[in-house]
Amino acid sequence: MRSRRAVVLLASLALSACATPGPRLGRDLPANFADANRAFDERVRARFPVGSSELLLRDELRAEHFKIGAVTPKGSAGYQFNAEHGGSIIPACDLEWTVYWAADDGRIVRIGASYYATCL
Repeated sequence: MRSRRAVVLLASLALSACATPGPRLGRDLPANFADANRAFDERVRARFPVGSSELLLRDELRAEHFKIGAVTPKGSAGYQFNAEHGGSIIPACDLEWTVYWAADDGRIVRIGASYYATCL
């Protein structure tokens, strides 16, 4: 019994060593990806509501190591910018947290977010 616990503990440590932690904004999401995607979007909208400072949004995303860029016109859906943060849970699964927004005169006028995994 003791050796089984040791094996489980070692396996857990090995798997956690393979994980890349996500941004604080994306932690502790539900285990189901559909629910997690919805929860991440709600969390981002609550943290940075329409009318709030774009500079504050950009500063916080940079501090959490998001890569900020412009959205291409073809995929814009009304957004001007996006910020992406990648991670992994095991070597075969990549995670992606993305925040999309549009701003006018330094204020957020539209915002949304997505969270998904790609596993081989």
